[in-house]
Amino acid sequence: MQEYPRGGFANGEVLNEGLEHLPCVILLDTSGSMAGCIDELNDALAMFKADLESDVNARAKVEACLIAFDDSAHIVAPFSAVRNLATPVLSAGGLTALHEAIDVAIEEIDARRKQYKSLGTISYKPFIFLMTDGYPSDDYKAGLAALQTCICTSMPGHETGLTISLFDMPRFRGRGSQRV
Repeated sequence: MQEYPRGGFANGEVLNEGLEHLPCVILLDTSGSMAGCIDELNDALAMFKADLESDVNARAKVEACLIAFDDSAHIVAPFSAVRNLATPVLSAGGLTALHEAIDVAIEEIDARRKQYKSLGTISYKPFIFLMTDGYPSDDYKAGLAALQTCICTSMPGHETGLTISLFDMPRFRGRGSQRV
């Protein structure tokens, strides 16, 4: 699986500059505890992309970045328009570096929103989707505190915060996209 540099350096071109954009980061738990549901995670990722591609409005405005995390966080698909989003085949192994994944998500959202601002493109409040079995092995509470700061005060240099959705993979199985 290819890994990309942090800081927005590998981001794709911003398409449809005159439209508002919705940056989404999907945090994908690929730790060893996900071995029993890694196929469902891959399926969910494919469904996410297919659903967005089938919606004309989403296809024009949504941009996604995929961050996998196990022993560390890895950008596996930098921000790009949905039609250009590469969805890697994920495998499970290692620990669960949720705190680092959250930090990378915040950094990548900030970098993308700075790109939007430089182009005069407005963005909606970003979304972070966390797909996990819920067993972090690091000091994830510090990462959650950083997210709470973004939600309550706004992201650095921006007037709005972000929205977080958690998908608990064991509950996700066989039920479609149930938000927990």
